[in-house]
Amino acid sequence: KLTIDGSKEYVLELEDTKDLQLFDINYKNDNITKKINMKFEILEVYPGEKYDDTCLTSIYLSGGSNVQWGGR
Repeated sequence: KLTIDGSKEYVLELEDTKDLQLFDINYKNDNITKKINMKFEILEVYPGEKYDDTCLTSIYLSGGSNVQWGGR
């Protein structure tokens, strides 16, 4: 689940693949200089055949020309 600014929620259903998966998030921030907070939460997992951990390779974010990305 992706939560933006603590209020707008999107459930993103990922496929079990190493291929690129794209999601179009329609979120409008009227204040172009305001930073937004994004939280990713894993809602569901299934047991693997070999290991007992949950794997997520990477998350890439992109936006329009006015978007600046940063994080911690």
